[in-house]
Amino acid sequence: MNYDQEQFTLFDLPQSRDLRNRGINKVTGNNTLWHERCIAALALYNWPPYFTGEDIRRHCIGLGLTPVHPNAWGALINQLVKRKMIVATGHYSQPKDVRSHARKIQLYRKWGGQNA
Repeated sequence: MNYDQEQFTLFDLPQSRDLRNRGINKVTGNNTLWHERCIAALALYNWPPYFTGEDIRRHCIGLGLTPVHPNAWGALINQLVKRKMIVATGHYSQPKDVRSHARKIQLYRKWGGQNA
């Protein structure tokens, strides 16, 4: 399917969710080995009480795990939530990466365990 040739309605939540899910599936499929290695590494990670996706990215990069495309980081976080490894707290922080322009980003905690 070619996204450039499709007609999109500007405000359509079901279509928006469908496009998001297609994008996540595409980027995950293009980074399968990396994705599996990150999930395995993060299963052993000693999680701090609260953390951001940026912290997860920093940890994985420190292990030498870098995806083919930067959108894969968001897909990884999405999978960690779906697998109930992490949960969003409803609180936000600001990233340290200067390319993020100090926007607000979600804080997470480990699902269950000592941080529940």
